[in-house]
Amino acid sequence: MRNGPVSAVPLPPTLAGTSVEIVDAAGASFKPGLFFVNEMQANYLMPKAMTLGLATVIATAADGTQTRGYLNVRNVSPAQFVFNGDGLVAGAAVRVKPAGVKVTIGGEEAEVTFSGMQGQFEGLDQVNIKLPRGLKGRGKVMIQLTVDLVKAAPVSVTVQ
Repeated sequence: MRNGPVSAVPLPPTLAGTSVEIVDAAGASFKPGLFFVNEMQANYLMPKAMTLGLATVIATAADGTQTRGYLNVRNVSPAQFVFNGDGLVAGAAVRVKPAGVKVTIGGEEAEVTFSGMQGQFEGLDQVNIKLPRGLKGRGKVMIQLTVDLVKAAPVSVTVQ
C-alpha cells in the first residue's frame, strides 16, 4: 500500500494501514480523510462539521499502535509552511473567508491580492501578497500573517 501523498477526493480514511479518529468537544467521532502517512506523521483533512473546542485525536498505525493527542478546533488557525527550523518560509496557507486577512513583511503592511481556496488540494487555502518596494535589499525580514485577528507564527524570507 502507498503512504502518500494523496490528492484525489474523497480522501481515503485509511492509508498504508493507518487511520485517524477525531472526537470533538461534543463527543462526536469523525474518521478524516488522509493525505499522507509515514512512521512519523499523518496529514489529514479536518472535518467541517466538528464542534469548536478541545478535540482528541487518535492515530492507529498499521501494527495497531495508537498515539493520542489533543487539538483546539477553532474557526481559523492560520499557519505558514517553512523549509526548516529557522522559520524560512516555504509558502503561505490558511483556511479563511474572503475577508479579515492581513500580512506585514518587515513591519510594512503588504497588499493581499488573493486569499481563498488553493484549488489543487482539499482543505488547503492560500494567500497571495504584493511585496512592498521598500523591502528591496533589506535581507532577512519577518512575515506576519493574521486572519480574523488570529496571528500565525511568524516566518522569514530573504529579500535581495
